[in-house]
Amino acid sequence: MGAPDALYDDWKDLTVRWDRYWSLDKHKLVYVNVVRRMFYSMMLDRFLTAIKPKKNDKILDMRCGNGTNLKILMKKGYSDCSGIDCSEVAVKLAKENGLKNVMVANPTKLPFKPGEFKFCFGQGMLEHMTTTDAIKALKESKRVSEYSAFSVPLNDGILHRMQQNGISKKLNLFSLTPREKHFSKTGFERIIGRVFMEYSVHDFMFVSLLGICRKT
Repeated sequence: MGAPDALYDDWKDLTVRWDRYWSLDKHKLVYVNVVRRMFYSMMLDRFLTAIKPKKNDKILDMRCGNGTNLKILMKKGYSDCSGIDCSEVAVKLAKENGLKNVMVANPTKLPFKPGEFKFCFGQGMLEHMTTTDAIKALKESKRVSEYSAFSVPLNDGILHRMQQNGISKKLNLFSLTPREKHFSKTGFERIIGRVFMEYSVHDFMFVSLLGICRKT
């Protein structure tokens, strides 16, 4: 399945890679799903605690994959959740998982109205993008929502070391792509600060950095 023509200025090849990833069965492994659900649930709790959305506020997952994060949010009682992903295969899987408000779309050019969401977030997204596309995605999140939150891998953190040692690949815990970046706190703050004036960056479990931003 090829990459949609409209997706990404500098990342069209990666859309094909995600289609290929979601076409494999690695993401269906039980221990992979357990680890990811636990990690994602704790990450989302940090976002929700900081942002405090109401249960009926509109929430957007900017890289929904097969819908794991959206399902977690719905189990936590958030009723108006939507998701986009660049991969047609991922969106198909999300729909098969019972999610309706998901679509193939470009995070650098979101198909939503200004201020349509209370909160949008991206997990497993910015680290795969060029700086140019990452800035565009951050700007789009700011345009469509009051709060934005992002998770990126921590430079020299646990995940980074697992990848360097080949452990992640052997366990199929996390997908690897040629452009994947790991961020220092200063580097992540520098990118977010190009778009948002009000933001905070936090270490998370020695694995990730969490950036929480507010539109001002």
